[in-house]
Amino acid sequence: MLVTGATSGIGLACARRLKRRGCRLALVGRRKERLKAIARQLGAQAIPLDLRDRRAVESTAQRHPEVFSGAEILV
Repeated sequence: MLVTGATSGIGLACARRLKRRGCRLALVGRRKERLKAIARQLGAQAIPLDLRDRRAVESTAQRHPEVFSGAEILV
């Protein structure tokens, strides 16, 4: 599962609920330190990324193909 906006609001709520259901998570967010802390709490992979930056998204997707090409659900 790839959850964007995982550092607050709906993204964080979805990440928490999906983790309770036993999903393996990769979390994406702009706030690097907060993202890392949440990922540690949830036992998830943290991928700091600003989705508004197309080049950064493309570069990150190339560095993490197992996450971006293998995600069955994107939140």
